[in-house]
Amino acid sequence: MVHAGSDENESIYDFFVNYDNKYLLDSCKQRGADAALLEKQFVYGLVLVGLALIQDHQRRAKSHKANGEGVEAFVRRTTTALGPILVPMLQTIGGLAAEDLM
Repeated sequence: MVHAGSDENESIYDFFVNYDNKYLLDSCKQRGADAALLEKQFVYGLVLVGLALIQDHQRRAKSHKANGEGVEAFVRRTTTALGPILVPMLQTIGGLAAEDLM
């Protein structure tokens, strides 16, 4: 994810996905796997996680909470940001079918 600028007080981000990710490639090689569907699930999952982290960062910036936290605090903050969307994200992505992506 890269900040690509701003438009009328809104930040714009570009998302880049590594389709050569070893976990994605391993999943695509599994017997009976729908590689196109897995790639879409992978992309949507990453984008949703990125959006959750952006939203959490913006909320923290507005409340002027300190930056420069250690790795433990970063993990805690990240998992807190993911908490609200993790289960719905998994249910939605897991329930997608190839025809839903057309």
